[in-house]
Amino acid sequence: MGKNQFMSVNEVALTYGVSQKTIYRRIWAKAIPAFKIGGRGQWKIARVDIEWLRQ
Repeated sequence: MGKNQFMSVNEVALTYGVSQKTIYRRIWAKAIPAFKIGGRGQWKIARVDIEWLRQ
């Protein structure tokens, strides 16, 4: 997967019109698969894992 295949929590929140807090809650509840990268522990979400939000 390329770099454009992943989104940050902020990008997902802006794209779907919800708060970042909502996205974090869904991640912690394991409703959205995500993983942390880097020293700051930024969450990344694969675009294919959130396509269902568009429906």
